[in-house]
Amino acid sequence: MKEVFLKKYIIILLIAPFLVIGCKSELESAAKTENENQKNTINYKIEKIKNENFPSQLINIEKKLDYVKNKYQEYLISYKSDGLKIFGKMNIPDQEIPENGFPVVIINHGYIPPNKYDTDNSYRLVDGFFASSGFITLKSDYRGWNNSEKLENSVYNRLGLVRDIKYLLEAIPNIEEADENNVFVFGHSMGGEVTLKLLQTIDDNKLRAASLWAPCYEYYPEVSLYFIRDDGENEEMAQKRRKKILSYIPEKDFPLYSVTNYVNYIDIPIILHHGTMDKSVPFQWSLNLVEELKKHGKDYTFYSYKDDHNLSNNFFSVLARDVKFFKKNIQ
Repeated sequence: MKEVFLKKYIIILLIAPFLVIGCKSELESAAKTENENQKNTINYKIEKIKNENFPSQLINIEKKLDYVKNKYQEYLISYKSDGLKIFGKMNIPDQEIPENGFPVVIINHGYIPPNKYDTDNSYRLVDGFFASSGFITLKSDYRGWNNSEKLENSVYNRLGLVRDIKYLLEAIPNIEEADENNVFVFGHSMGGEVTLKLLQTIDDNKLRAASLWAPCYEYYPEVSLYFIRDDGENEEMAQKRRKKILSYIPEKDFPLYSVTNYVNYIDIPIILHHGTMDKSVPFQWSLNLVEELKKHGKDYTFYSYKDDHNLSNNFFSVLARDVKFFKKNIQ
């Protein structure tokens, strides 16, 4: 394990702070019935998800997107998650296919308002960089983002994001060009929390390594209420959200949904990046995560970016570091 503290001033893509937005349905009675059914039949607790068998999936090619000459072909894709149609993006390198196929990077995006998120262009620099480096990339929109279907219950919808990635993971063996034995994952901000849940619920050998950029690492539901509260400016809104959550999940069960309680389940190498002056995701959250990783003897590398808010001046240098880290862990 090693910790690396850099003094370079780095910024990332500006991505809106992640919030949790309640969803409403015009047909409230029907939605209530659906929500109760979802509550009774779908697992959202981390331990339950870990013990659940997710079936093999197929990825549907909806249409070709851009072709970046001598680099990669982009595709709009869709797949099923808990019966919901989820859209996403796949890039396949424009290179000779290796004997075992291309390694794969799953990209878990951070919070962008669902109606402003763009399947093709959001995180385009990230998926393009990995694809140019010889990786197939898969980026799920998540349920409720852009044109993807969603649950009407916003509490369960938010908790179900990791399920969208679990299903996506099961589709990789059915991608002809993919090396299913060398799959990696990138997660930023809210996507960092999704990634941590994924790492805590995967079977052995499903993933080789993970990159976390300013991950949301806090107990549930503070991990979302923190952003609603906005330094106390929206305390009333945060309390309303907490009350809504309590109408579905008893407080005594909160730890069962929290990434902070299952770090011991992580069994793959992690590279972690965070700016010390991050005004969106607290730098302290990564320090807390590092402490837990260290406590449980996990394999991690921590890059701290002094006086940095996000990560953009050296954005591609950080991505290059991730590519090097992933390639080192290819087997």
